[in-house]
Amino acid sequence: MQFYAKGQKSDLKSVVEFVKAHGFTVTDMPANRLIVPIRGSASQIEKTFNVKMNLYQHPTEKRTFFSPNRESSLELSVPVKHIAGLDNYSIPHPLYRKGAAGSLALSNTTGSGPGGSFLGSDRRAAYYGGTALNGKGQSVGLMEFDGYATTDVQNYFKDVGQTLSVPIKNVLLDGASAGSDGDDTEQVIDIIDAISMAPGMSQLLVYIAPVSSLPIYGGDGDTLIFNRMASDNIAKQLSASWNWSPADSTANDPIFLEFKAQGQSYFTTS
Repeated sequence: MQFYAKGQKSDLKSVVEFVKAHGFTVTDMPANRLIVPIRGSASQIEKTFNVKMNLYQHPTEKRTFFSPNRESSLELSVPVKHIAGLDNYSIPHPLYRKGAAGSLALSNTTGSGPGGSFLGSDRRAAYYGGTALNGKGQSVGLMEFDGYATTDVQNYFKDVGQTLSVPIKNVLLDGASAGSDGDDTEQVIDIIDAISMAPGMSQLLVYIAPVSSLPIYGGDGDTLIFNRMASDNIAKQLSASWNWSPADSTANDPIFLEFKAQGQSYFTTS
């Protein structure tokens, strides 16, 4: 559940008391007081938000999705910006594309990797050449919706003969796991590219929300991650390479305004 009411302590207290009185568990208390993450049953949601939770056939995917039958309403004096996680119509998915078998050895590639493939360091060379820009003293934050195998990152740098010198810190949100479930392609690509482009940065923060492993959370993983990035206010460069279509594209605007006020830049699929 996400609400925006200028972050007043009295507003936060009112929301917390309200959801607890209706049987929900408050799972976190973000320092910026913009959202209140809660957990509860479908029946609690229906009674509290005056909706009926239904299953529907997805129009473009071979699956069903859950969603309320109408807009939520609740008896609460605090202004509510948005209630996230009530549907899983749009699930974040990675944007990488797998190449055809054997494509690594194409004769027209000019990268410095195996078979002429391009490495992260090649992209750094293309953008920055021999300049001293290496991210020294800066932190980068990545948005991820699944865990990954740390050994995959380590083996990449070992296999291409480069040194992995940037500390990687996982920030797990609301039950997320840092471990790989068998496909950690997007996560590892994001990590090695960020480190390759800025090998001198002080740390890389990998924010992980539990969307694929715990689908009950629906589409609130983006809100959880964005708000934690803003609340931490450690990384000034934030990035995501996942795609989804939120029901309300303005729902996270209060958090983006906080990014702006704190000098944080968010890049998507770049």
